[in-house]
Amino acid sequence: MNTTLCAASFVLAVMALAVEAGGADTPTQQGKPLSRVQPVIDEVEKYCIEKSVYMIGRKKAERLAELVREKKPENVVECGTAVGYSGLWIARELKRAGKGHLVTMEISPERAKQAEANFRKAGLDEFVTVKVGDARKLTKDIKGPIDFAFIDCGYSNYHPIFVNLQDKLSEGAVVVADNVGIGAGGMKNYLDAVRKHDSRTESFQLDLPWAKRDAMEITTIGKKRGAFLGWPEDKKRTVGDKNPESAVADVDNMTPVQSSTYEQYLERKRQGRITVESFRDGYVYYAIKSRRDVPFPPSEGGPVSAWVYVTERYKAKLPDSK
Repeated sequence: MNTTLCAASFVLAVMALAVEAGGADTPTQQGKPLSRVQPVIDEVEKYCIEKSVYMIGRKKAERLAELVREKKPENVVECGTAVGYSGLWIARELKRAGKGHLVTMEISPERAKQAEANFRKAGLDEFVTVKVGDARKLTKDIKGPIDFAFIDCGYSNYHPIFVNLQDKLSEGAVVVADNVGIGAGGMKNYLDAVRKHDSRTESFQLDLPWAKRDAMEITTIGKKRGAFLGWPEDKKRTVGDKNPESAVADVDNMTPVQSSTYEQYLERKRQGRITVESFRDGYVYYAIKSRRDVPFPPSEGGPVSAWVYVTERYKAKLPDSK
């Protein structure tokens, strides 16, 4: 086989994986280059870490971009711009899709100016409008329908912002809230409100000076609550099953939902083992991703085994539930 062709095929495959992961810049469908965006994201990320400007970090940003890419929203609202880090990830997906607009709100005029400069530098300014002021007030005047919202500001602001937005959210709108791991106590009224919808908490291991682990709450408005992680509660999932709606990436196997005590849930959460959790019908459903050594049938070379990833699903009755 031609080695040049093999090398080219390998490079194309790597590029395709990078595009799928949302990490590399690629042309939009209209052929407009996006090569300016990633260097700006890298620069802003470095600035935020050096200057202790709180931002979501690379891992959560990649997940946020993935959600925007899946939703393909027309109208996006962000509360808490800072210097534009998360907005850059959102706006890049809008430009890739060739449609949509982000309205982002920042209370600090100085940081809002920095964000605007970063959007211009990345070539994304036509997809973004920066508003200066308190998001609790600005969201009262925002027009709908809103297809996607990202909330990342003072914890006590989450609930009033959601109250202002909820009647303007389109059917199936996605609302993402940051800092649900480190700030859950300060936004309890918000979490109580969104968990009446199809909502789940996704946890992330981070490499940020101010947080090593955190979570985002991902809520779909008006959507009928489906099975936990998109798979029937009483059935296991094995390699070969199709499960396009799974909330956990690259799942190979999934257990049926198993019973757990609330104390076990709390201990596993304290240990940082839970990857996804969802509150529904008086229970907390949660998942742990583990690796298992699975033996293959004996061969001439002796015993053979391989690591297989398994998502273990559990549910625990909430203590205040009858």
